[in-house]
Amino acid sequence: MAVDLGQHRILHHQVLKVSILSVRDDSRQVAAALRRFVAKVAGSTGTTSTQGAGSAMESSTQRFALEVLRAAGLERPEDFAGLGVIFYESLEKLPFLGLEVPLNPEVQLPVFGDASIARALAQVSSVRSGWHDGFHFVDAKCEALSHLAQFVSPPLPRLLVSSPVATGARHMTAALASQVKGILGCGILTAHGELSYFSDGICTVRERV
Repeated sequence: MAVDLGQHRILHHQVLKVSILSVRDDSRQVAAALRRFVAKVAGSTGTTSTQGAGSAMESSTQRFALEVLRAAGLERPEDFAGLGVIFYESLEKLPFLGLEVPLNPEVQLPVFGDASIARALAQVSSVRSGWHDGFHFVDAKCEALSHLAQFVSPPLPRLLVSSPVATGARHMTAALASQVKGILGCGILTAHGELSYFSDGICTVRERV
């Protein structure tokens, strides 16, 4: 769909702004900021900024993550509290702390394989579970659920232009965490079955399970 001249001028101004800032800031953040702005312009002209699950552009990590999240959604209990999952290759740069949980674990970690991970995530996502809060971590390379019920405090971007767009605290945490080095993607499944997947600060998939 064509973009009007006003949109072209806005886009041109923003590209120049990002280009100037690129000499002072991390190139990865600037590139992500530019992609987010282009997505916003596309959205304002009626084009969705999210990709479907069948997109050829999906990474293998995203495909694995979506398989896990969709399967967990299909197995979610009646008192499903929602779900936040971080898919990683390294946790070195991500600030997090374990939440206070019951002494007796409901799930023995690690849990391997997408089907087993999905069942475990659905199990601990019941409101009655002492492990339903916070984020859960999955080692994407090993396809292993490694952590449950973690408080995550991702760093804020240094530039306002590189701030992600998200609604709700859990979604914003996922968006920010997905920008951290070593984090490959973050998935959110709400209590109403709405799935969102973030990569590099951008929501690449949004669907209902």
